[in-house]
Amino acid sequence: MGRRRLMKAKKVVSTAKTVLLLHFNGNVVDSSENDYSATNNNLAFTTGKFEQAIQFGTGYVDLPNDFLRELFTSGTFTIDFWVKVDNSTGDYHDVVFQSSNSSYGDYCPIRMCFRVDNGVKTCVFLSSTNGYTWNIAESFSVNINDGFNHVALVHYSGVSYFYINGVLTKSFTHSTTPSASQVYNRLGSGVSYNNSSHRSKNVFDEFRISNVARWKSNFTPPSSPYVID
Repeated sequence: MGRRRLMKAKKVVSTAKTVLLLHFNGNVVDSSENDYSATNNNLAFTTGKFEQAIQFGTGYVDLPNDFLRELFTSGTFTIDFWVKVDNSTGDYHDVVFQSSNSSYGDYCPIRMCFRVDNGVKTCVFLSSTNGYTWNIAESFSVNINDGFNHVALVHYSGVSYFYINGVLTKSFTHSTTPSASQVYNRLGSGVSYNNSSHRSKNVFDEFRISNVARWKSNFTPPSSPYVID
């Protein structure tokens, strides 16, 4: 059976590299050929890198569940976006790609946070494949400015590569296979189902997930809104 279409009639299986694309131009509509359903939970829109962007702080975006589980299990993907990082000292501003069920605690396969501490901007990357410990914990300084920065997480051959503005900043080996407890895919929500303590306060534009490793060396960030490829 084909996947049910919620808004537009499109082919069931897409051969495009882009599997999810959110422009955030006044909505959270998926512009990819898959036409997945994302949900805006109490977020407003503001000036973006190119057109509009989404302002986090009081809510989050629900992403479709099943396809991300399948994609992470496949072992090859790219998550990239433009972000303006909030400068609140000491706060963790989560970019959570898969968060946990409230019954299982706060552990998930991919958790990325931006943090400003004593004027130093850092990124914290955490990964759990068992649902009860952080198997991977990486913290590293990032060279980001006060405007929009391009961020890309590229995963292939068991290694994640983290790029800021096209420059490789960090790489680390980890599994992205979800445990049974991780059933919520959310952007900016705080790490657990109902936890608001680490919700992002950042501004996001052009959020894209791809089923390929888009970059394997330093690159020039996109200079216009993403298109389907």
